[in-house]
Amino acid sequence: GASPFDLPDCVFNSLTLEEIVLSLRIQEQIVPESVCLPRLKKLRLVNVRLLLSSVAESLNSGLPELEELDLDRCCLHRFRISSQTVKTLSVTACTYVEMHVSAPNVVSLRLTVAGRVKLDAMPFLSRAWVNISGDGVNRLAPDEHGFLGALSSAQHLELFRFDSLLQVMKQNPATEGPIFGKLKSLYLGEWLVADFYQPVAYFLNQAPNLASLILDTLKACEENAGLLVPRQASLRKEPNYKLKLASASTGLEMLRLRISKGHDAAEFSKMRGLLKEKTKPKEMEVIWF
Repeated sequence: GASPFDLPDCVFNSLTLEEIVLSLRIQEQIVPESVCLPRLKKLRLVNVRLLLSSVAESLNSGLPELEELDLDRCCLHRFRISSQTVKTLSVTACTYVEMHVSAPNVVSLRLTVAGRVKLDAMPFLSRAWVNISGDGVNRLAPDEHGFLGALSSAQHLELFRFDSLLQVMKQNPATEGPIFGKLKSLYLGEWLVADFYQPVAYFLNQAPNLASLILDTLKACEENAGLLVPRQASLRKEPNYKLKLASASTGLEMLRLRISKGHDAAEFSKMRGLLKEKTKPKEMEVIWF
């Protein structure tokens, strides 16, 4: 294989360094012989290949004060993130077979699900952005409930292609989904209006304190640019035209909808009527594009 990218030893061995940003134009593998950065607070790697488990172990053990970890467009293969200090974690547009995250003090999370992901509990999580890309959802099984449980402390969630995750959960109904008791605002990005029904119903049932709900067909396409071709038809095995709610939700402060004027218009009219009836929002905004 290609030789690892040649970095001076001092890059990953410094008693004073507090921030590293390594951004490569083309993807290169790095294999530091050792990692000793006792004061490092922030690490950002872009277009880096971290293929050896020993590299992940060195990063986990050699960064005792790390607070912000940002991996973008990296090749991670089988990767473990284990840190008691990381508060801001971002793993976006990366490729990997599996990833295990054990970071109980994370407050802010950005994650592209592209392979098997195991998230340990994040009791201090406040804000999360999760994009289920490609066939990543199929590799979450059978731990979808644990994955959602790790997100359940969040106050603010942005989720893309969440309907696909719920469909897989229905095929593996291990236990009832977790309660999102702290959730205040929810942003859902889906390809089509028909794919909103199940996620909306799920959170209206599982998030009793939800105040703001935003549904957006535009941003789902933007966030998945280059990863998926926008669909012209829902991938649902059966149509879903109902909001199956345990009871009416009347605490919604804001309902905002960004919907395409194209083939979704008729479906949107049905959903808008159902949402107004079921949630009785104090304020509602519709944006067409």
